[in-house]
Parts: sequence; C-alpha cells; structure tokens
Amino acid sequence: MAKQPQTKQTNAPAQTTAAPVTETAITPADTQAKGLTSAAPAWLVQQMQGRKAAGLEQMDSADLIISRLVLAQSMSPEVTNADENGYGIDVGDIFDNLTKEVRAKAGDTLTIIPVVLGKSRIHFGDLDKDEGILCRSNDALTALPGGDGKDAGGQPTRDCAKCILKEFDDEADGRPACSLFYNIIVLLPDFGMIPAVWSNKHTNVKVAKRFLSTAKLTGADLFAQKYTLKSVKEKNDKYTYQNFDFKPMGWVTEEEYRHARGFYDSLSEKTWAADTSDMEGPNDVTEKPVNVDPPAPKAAAPATPAKATPAPAKGGDVPF
Repeated sequence: MAKQPQTKQTNAPAQTTAAPVTETAITPADTQAKGLTSAAPAWLVQQMQGRKAAGLEQMDSADLIISRLVLAQSMSPEVTNADENGYGIDVGDIFDNLTKEVRAKAGDTLTIIPVVLGKSRIHFGDLDKDEGILCRSNDALTALPGGDGKDAGGQPTRDCAKCILKEFDDEADGRPACSLFYNIIVLLPDFGMIPAVWSNKHTNVKVAKRFLSTAKLTGADLFAQKYTLKSVKEKNDKYTYQNFDFKPMGWVTEEEYRHARGFYDSLSEKTWAADTSDMEGPNDVTEKPVNVDPPAPKAAAPATPAKATPAPAKGGDVPF
C-alpha cells in the first residue's frame, strides 16, 4: 500500500465540522462497495468506500440463490391449496416462489429492469413416481455429475450438445425430455430494486426470445430500459394456460442505471443461481399447462421390458 504523504504538525488544533449522519441515496456504482442497498446510511457508505463487502469471502456460487418469478397456473399448488396455505394467489398472478408474495395480480403489470441472461437445462423425472430432477446443467453446456444424459449410442454423457435428451420427443407432446430454460435476472423498482429471476421454459421460451430480440434492437445495455410484465391467457390445440407478455416502458433513470450497472458488475464476480426448490419433486407443476381438452386415448402399445429408473442427480442447488 502506498504511504500517505506526511503533513507538518502544528500546535493549533484542527478545526473540523462533523458531517451529519443521514440516510442517503447511494448505489454500488457510486462507492464501489458492491452490495450496498440504495438506502444505506452515510456512515456505512463512508466505511465501505473503495472496498468490497467483508465477511462473505468463502461464499461460492451454490450459496447465491435468487428467487424466481412464477406465473400461477390452474394446477399450481399455491392455487389448488389456496384454502390451506392462505397465500392469496390466484390463476394468472405473478408471485415470488420463495416468499409466495404476489408481485402482480392477474391482468396487472409488474415493472422490471432486466440485468443479464443465463441459460440452463433440467431433465425432470416422472412426477407421479416422485423421481425429482434426473439431470441438470447450470450453463446448458455441461451437466452436473450423476445425471442420466446419454448420447446417440446410448453411452452416458455430460456434454449437452451430444445428449439426445435435448431432442424433440413425439411421446412427450413434442417437447424434449430435457427442458431448456431462459433465465433473466431482473430488478423490481416497485419493490426496492430487489432482484428476481424471470425464468422461462416450454411455452414461455418464445416470449423470452421475443423479449431479448426487442432489447437487442435498442443497441444499449440490457439494463438501460424498463419493461412491464403481465400474465395473458393462451390456448393451443391441447391446453389453456397462462403465459407472460411484456411491453417496453422506455429508458431507466440515471440512478436506476447506476444501480443496475453496479449489480451487473457484482454478478460478474460470481455465478448466480435461481431457487428451484419447488421444482425438485412432485410439486413441479407451477408452470405446467392445464389440459382442458384431453386428446383421444391412443391404442395400447405392445408390452416392452421395464427399464431401470435412473437415479436422481447429485449436487447442490440448481442454478437458474
């Protein structure tokens, strides 16, 4: 560390005026103290000038869990068990998967500032057999050890590019056995700029791709514009379900931009993760469409030898 320049001592006491300690609007970008909230007290801001937050040096990516924004479907446990749980969540509500707090009621809008995109993959087992998650990839490139991925020759693989489970499967409503997630970390201005993950899979992926294309056309940072999210009802030849819709709101304020930029910079130092605890068992129906008009039953197929049930993947929390 460079030595501070020495000053000549005098007998006269220094005349100083103590600055009042007040609440001040400050952002991580202003102080380089990433992690400070936008309402940190002035004394704390002064103490953390030019350094990172202390005490969390041993924190790794498995410890940084961010809640997800979930769109309530007709068969979501939060809806079907409404009388018991008292969450007050209705079909079409957007809610926090950890706290169960409603962020926007059905038809209302939720303001978001998108920060960064991440992709992941999860292979869910049979919900009726309580198989849980059979395989997972934090980056949609490499699966965690213990998964059931296999290549075209039937050999185990952790390489998502070689795994056949990502291919479309006619027996699974045309969907791949392994689900691809588009996960976007957003900040919520109406809720104190807290972060959340807007996670999209299956029918939501088209909306996510359209959103990202719209954001890219601005030519600016992803977090330079605000958007609104709301739920809309959609229907295909088999299902009626709730989906996300979005609308651009225009540019963020300078303070919002600096806050979002500071948060983005802090994420560059670690791998972020979204909570998926509600996906790790038979309750993973929060984003599953409701079958309103079931297709006609198919003719029974010839009996085939039973296959061994793959063991669930080992590991910590599932990022994204």
